[in-house]
Amino acid sequence: MSDIFISHSTRNNDFTRWLAAQLREEGFNVWVDLDSIRDGERWLRSIQDAIEQCKAVVLVLSQASRDSEWVEREALLAMDLAKWLYV
Repeated sequence: MSDIFISHSTRNNDFTRWLAAQLREEGFNVWVDLDSIRDGERWLRSIQDAIEQCKAVVLVLSQASRDSEWVEREALLAMDLAKWLYV
């Protein structure tokens, strides 16, 4: 189980990598698709499982993420599951 799931647009990958590193440095177990989905793994199922199992979701908010259908889906799932959601 991860402490934090990071939802982001691929256009924010650089910032997301930095944020994940900072959170890990502070001792959090972070799940982010950039380094948490293994080759051959079912991408959609992996994301859903990670959101279901995390304690909180951090949403990297940008114009790109606001335009992303996938970020919206991840945020809605987190809200449906009553996860803590940080923006």
